[in-house]
Amino acid sequence: MDSVVHYLKKLQKAGVPVLWRPYHEMNGDWFWWGGRYGRYGTRALYKQLFDRYVRHHKLNNLIWVWSVDRPHRPEMHFSRYFPGETCLDVVALDVYGSDFNPTYYDSLMVLADGKPFVPGEVGNPPKPEILDKQPNWTLYVIWAGMVRNTLKKDYQMRMSDKRILSRKDPAYHPILLPYRAACRLPQLPLESKDNQADFSGIWKFNEEESVPDPWGVSHLPYMLRITQTAGEMRLENPLLSNGETTD
Repeated sequence: MDSVVHYLKKLQKAGVPVLWRPYHEMNGDWFWWGGRYGRYGTRALYKQLFDRYVRHHKLNNLIWVWSVDRPHRPEMHFSRYFPGETCLDVVALDVYGSDFNPTYYDSLMVLADGKPFVPGEVGNPPKPEILDKQPNWTLYVIWAGMVRNTLKKDYQMRMSDKRILSRKDPAYHPILLPYRAACRLPQLPLESKDNQADFSGIWKFNEEESVPDPWGVSHLPYMLRITQTAGEMRLENPLLSNGETTD
């Protein structure tokens, strides 16, 4: 627990809020912390972490996201793992296979009691017809590597829905103004070709300024050539003689 506090305090000092989702999918038994009952169970682990960070370390920049998975079995019911409304700011459900069962939604509505609730992880974002019946879902996060699960036509359908906003939508920016002001953050610039970052060029690995993981640097390229055009970025190792590239 405490090893992470050093970095969270740096973010706190810089005025950066963090969506903090510890012990995710806690009602499942596939992680060491999950599926435990009783006095020293999963719910107690979550409350212990909350107490340690908030009361002992005085962290006040964490937005606490209590996260569960779909209750496939009776012992996975949300209420068994709910830590209490004072220990969370957001309620989250991980949804794969587009399994937006209305019973999950209704149960979370009761537990959230007015707090926002989100699909913490999804394979496919909710479709407009799901939002028609379950209108209180807020942001969603697509699990890494599953973005291509959503076909382009389905993605365009979602993005054309007025309830789904991205940074390219003008309405996105005024909505965020009060939140960013409270966090002492500047207004986001409107996306345009003029203010898009361009990473094109030759990038060299800096050994002095880098902190390698336990695996060392043997798997890292010494040099990368990056070519960025519009929404695409091409990475190439210029030292490879066969022209091998990574997109």
